[in-house]
Amino acid sequence: MENIDITEVVNVIVAIIGMVLLKYVIPYLKEKRLTVGNADLDYWLTIAAEATEEYFRNQISTSTEKFDYAKKILEDKGFTYDTATLQALINSKVGELFNQFKLPNEKIGSTK
Repeated sequence: MENIDITEVVNVIVAIIGMVLLKYVIPYLKEKRLTVGNADLDYWLTIAAEATEEYFRNQISTSTEKFDYAKKILEDKGFTYDTATLQALINSKVGELFNQFKLPNEKIGSTK
């Protein structure tokens, strides 16, 4: 019986598996991670905004103090963004929380 060299066959199979991983599996995992990360960020933004508003409810405070408090909560949970991004995220969530029970024409920033 003759020895058959299967090196080329194994190389082709490995190359096909690599292409499948690159084409389908890796993008799927990245999307899954991004989706989970965004849900976590939204959850912790809500917690940080509500906790900040509750903490400073009966105190005279500046927006900088409130921002620093919310920023600390988010950074403690592992969300590290630059200051401008965090400011935009926190402001957006605070606006969303303030507007959730208002009629469309009463909402903050409403153009109607």
